[in-house]
Amino acid sequence: MIQTKQTQIGKIPEEWEIISFGKIGEYKKGKKPKEMIEKFKESYLPYLSTDYLRINGKTKFAKISENIILVDDGEIIILWDGSNAGEIFIGKKGILSSTMVKIQLKKENINQRFLFYLLKTKQKYLGGKTRGTGVPHVDKNILENQSFFNLSGGRKPGEEDKEAFYRKGIIGDWKNYLTDTQNKEFCKKHEKLMQMLGYLKKEDFNE
Repeated sequence: MIQTKQTQIGKIPEEWEIISFGKIGEYKKGKKPKEMIEKFKESYLPYLSTDYLRINGKTKFAKISENIILVDDGEIIILWDGSNAGEIFIGKKGILSSTMVKIQLKKENINQRFLFYLLKTKQKYLGGKTRGTGVPHVDKNILENQSFFNLSGGRKPGEEDKEAFYRKGIIGDWKNYLTDTQNKEFCKKHEKLMQMLGYLKKEDFNE
């Protein structure tokens, strides 16, 4: 049985805490490399273009230097500028593009993969709230101050819209729709993914 506590957004697991996105990560904006080449050589890394991140497309290589931002495999990247601003990527080892930012986590206990999927659900929302009269860019304030109220268009937790992605905003409401048999079957089929994302502890699957 998962222990819960009452919060301003409803009941959540006891060990969870509610914090704004701005408190768990900071943004590192990419810079334009001084030199780029067509083929790989020592001391150079792939330049993380959108095509390279989306489809592993062709890219150039940039020299490792003090003025660039390095990215490791698995880090979260946001396309910050341009017509597709707000697009979320899982990073690859390379050099960050000047149109992107990477999320540098401030807290060690944040599940980066879970955070990626969470941000991915907000990708369309971020893209629709860009700023700038010339080249659009992500509104940092929108990203840092997410809540069910903002994401749902003004509804409070508990005010349901069955047609919306952000349906109700109540933790654990699924229990009102799934039977014990359905819940066990779902956990059985998706055990590894649910453990990886931190939804349930390993011992919960043995109940």
